[in-house]
Amino acid sequence: MSDTDTDIDIAEYVLGTLASERRAAIDSRLPTDGSLRLAVETWQRRLAPMPGSPPPVVRSPALWERIVAEIGPETRDQPRTVLRGSGPWTTIAPGVAMQTLVIDRTLGLRTFLLRMQPGSTLPAHPHSGDEECLMLEGEIAIGSLQLRAGDWHLAPRGHLHPDIRSATGGLLYVRAALDEHAS
Repeated sequence: MSDTDTDIDIAEYVLGTLASERRAAIDSRLPTDGSLRLAVETWQRRLAPMPGSPPPVVRSPALWERIVAEIGPETRDQPRTVLRGSGPWTTIAPGVAMQTLVIDRTLGLRTFLLRMQPGSTLPAHPHSGDEECLMLEGEIAIGSLQLRAGDWHLAPRGHLHPDIRSATGGLLYVRAALDEHAS
């Protein structure tokens, strides 16, 4: 598990949204792990209510389990379908939006669609892990490299992508490290 995943787990622990088995693992380490206690205290301070905030909502301990039972856990063990035109899109740059399809915490990967409007630019960015892109529609330019529908591109770990531009607009299928392009 990466430091980022551990930090997210600790934040979710403090918020009370961490899955019960992961929560139990943190609970068992807290009495003997000083650095973990410090991280939990740090997140408690970060997430502490601001003066004048309404009192916290008290919920039953089984609430999260009921939510997961209703909508299902985030897992790759079950079939999942995202129909064209459905699901939320998150703007990550002007004219650039992503739609997460699946998050695989075990492999540390996020699979998503990336939509670039005509004239949009995704700023230069490094890669902490390999990133695969398959052009589905339109075209983009990564530096001097032109990609069109059907083209595949691999940006290896440690590679710095120059600005990605799309004069005509484009839709890409992307599989990248979980900590990249966070939504």
